[in-house]
Amino acid sequence: MTKRILWRVYIAFLFLFFVHILEADASSQISYRDREHSQLNHEEFLKLERQGYKVQDIVRAAHISMYTNNSIESILRYYKKYSSWDKTAQHFGVDLKKLEANDTRNMQNSQQEYKEKMIKIIATYTKMSTANISQYLKEDADIHFLLIAAAISKTSNTELSQIIQYKKEDKNVDQIIHIVQADRKKVFEEVQMLHNRMKQIK
Repeated sequence: MTKRILWRVYIAFLFLFFVHILEADASSQISYRDREHSQLNHEEFLKLERQGYKVQDIVRAAHISMYTNNSIESILRYYKKYSSWDKTAQHFGVDLKKLEANDTRNMQNSQQEYKEKMIKIIATYTKMSTANISQYLKEDADIHFLLIAAAISKTSNTELSQIIQYKKEDKNVDQIIHIVQADRKKVFEEVQMLHNRMKQIK
């Protein structure tokens, strides 16, 4: 798997974390979802990739698994047999259109609360003030990039302001990772850790 594809895996994971966080308070199945979703770590992603599954299919299966009592791998096996995500989702009792609409609605309703929590987490993580983090958001960086940027900053011993500057220079995440010589696996692990902190905040 190329470095660019591997980083897309990390970005996809971050999206799934975001969806999972927003669904947590409203779902009575959160305990199971949390256990199931946590199984899809870096090693599991690579394992599924080596089995021939495409990155986007792994991500879709992980998303569906958050709403069912089925493993990611079993969902992928069913999809591989029928080559239809609509049929796969229906088989596992999930309506994809309703799921996507629900995710979008929850994201919109919870965006501000999520943003405020993430500002606090990133501020603590980077040992900066919430005012400084908020200022970065006002300038150019969105909250999702800022979370990744914070992880890159810590794992590469690079100032967060420098990571932000690279973004302003139109460098993409993959280029920034290369420039600062960050370890992608460590970045991924830091993002996971930040996600866990998010879940602990009431």
